[in-house]
Amino acid sequence: MLRTKALKPVICGLMFVFAFAYPRLAAAASPKTYIYLNLLGDVIDRVNSSYVEEVDVQKLVEDAISGIMSGLDARASYINPQQLREMQVQTRGEISSVGLELTLENSIAKIIAPIPNTPASRAGIQNGDLITHIDNEGTGGLTLSQIVELIRGPVGSHVTLTINRAGVKQPLDVTLIREIIRIDTVTVNAIDYVVYIKVRSFRQNTSDQLLAEVETVKKNLGADLKGYVLDLRDNHGGLLAEFIDVVDAFLARGLILSIRGRTPEDIQRYQAKEGDITDGKRLIVLVNQNTAAGAEMVAGALQDHKRATLVGTKTLGEGSLQTIIPLGDHGAIRLTTGRLYTPSGRTIEGRGIEPDIAVLRDAENDYQLQHALQMIQEQ
Repeated sequence: MLRTKALKPVICGLMFVFAFAYPRLAAAASPKTYIYLNLLGDVIDRVNSSYVEEVDVQKLVEDAISGIMSGLDARASYINPQQLREMQVQTRGEISSVGLELTLENSIAKIIAPIPNTPASRAGIQNGDLITHIDNEGTGGLTLSQIVELIRGPVGSHVTLTINRAGVKQPLDVTLIREIIRIDTVTVNAIDYVVYIKVRSFRQNTSDQLLAEVETVKKNLGADLKGYVLDLRDNHGGLLAEFIDVVDAFLARGLILSIRGRTPEDIQRYQAKEGDITDGKRLIVLVNQNTAAGAEMVAGALQDHKRATLVGTKTLGEGSLQTIIPLGDHGAIRLTTGRLYTPSGRTIEGRGIEPDIAVLRDAENDYQLQHALQMIQEQ
């Protein structure tokens, strides 16, 4: 345990490091910056020395960082070393959990979709369910990463989710057994001579998998191929490089998206390379209220270039870029570092994207997909 006498020199040392390790930040900092840094250190010092029970200073500092991040926006967060390792595993498409895709809506954990053939889907958990408790502990006030951390755990262990469901008066308690969840992000098959592409998220190698599987189905259909449906429903985004490459696969030329940061010098633009895997054939993109972030940017870029017709319902409206910034051996922070803009200069943050053709989704008959297939057949 780090005692008070040792803590004050550490705080002073942190301020020394701030001034010399980050000269650009220190040069721009006002005297108030140092006053409040000193205040933060003083609070940690007082808690460490005077709280009724001994405290773990590492946890104290991590909680302070979490508080700083949660005060910025709903997507910014502190990621401890264990969470960072699990995130890296998840990016590769394999985790130990129950198979849920989540978002935060009005500070409540909302289920975007259960992943097919997982404990969550087999238990009947539905899109739009709200998680109020995990193992009898309330989720109110927790960040999305904290909620995800509570749901994950060792293979074979149990977790109980308390769920509020629209139209059901009483909360539902659902106990699930964690297992290895392998996330296959892309599925491609032929439906009535139409290439149907389902992209669930943008993870490592998503674009490569899409290109390879589309080529296989194209060869099988040959000259009978009539068009393409790209299904981005319930896709909540993912890796920037992957969703840029997916747009590029369908665009022969032009701007894919731009990212605008804190200053005018921070603007980044991404252009499409030559080539279109569809050879210019009809493309329809399916979207819904759970199409978010990177998936919205894919839909928006294809819509702006008039390369695709969007069918479905208005998208969620998450148009910011989150960057994972490592903190050495102490994990990382997820920080909002830019806003995403479609080729025409639209921001989707808080606005979403309106489909070209509004079609309500029906879980049983999937009117959106049927409408898209009919449009291609009748062209």
